[in-house]
Amino acid sequence: MSVLPHLTPRYQEVEGIRSLTKIDPLHPPWTNRRTVSLETINAHDLIGQRTTALKQREFHRYHSSYQVPVYGSIASKEQYRKDIRDVLKTQMQERLHREKTNFTSKLGESKQYIDMDRRVVQDEISSRQRRFEMLKEFRDDNKKMAEEFSLRRKLERERRLRDERELLKFNPINWSCSLR
Repeated sequence: MSVLPHLTPRYQEVEGIRSLTKIDPLHPPWTNRRTVSLETINAHDLIGQRTTALKQREFHRYHSSYQVPVYGSIASKEQYRKDIRDVLKTQMQERLHREKTNFTSKLGESKQYIDMDRRVVQDEISSRQRRFEMLKEFRDDNKKMAEEFSLRRKLERERRLRDERELLKFNPINWSCSLR
């Protein structure tokens, strides 16, 4: 008959608080190597005991924090209040730091959007200016072409009338000149 190891949780002292060590159920600490007869019931029981102990410790930690400020000595009450003030101060500092960080990031983002908007407005103004110049040049060229066309028509008409007058001088319609 084999003797089973005593399955009580192991404790370690860490800063005045007793903490439990973790147990690997596949490699329990009481054996050097795994054998066929090794069952995991003991290891799982040890893990269950450890879980229960951790739950009890957390419950005790959570509820014992309320006993000190209400029922403790004056020094412990003052220490509790000091701890609360310190926690509030750190929370306020963290919040201020977070707000400053958010503000600077939003400020940088706003500056980027303002610069981008300024570039877009400048591009739009320059494109409108180019379009205005192009349309102005187009208008001036059309006006010039229309003036040249009207001048050509006027010169053509004057030439035609002059030629007709010349023809009428040499070959008048009214030979007797009675239609004056």
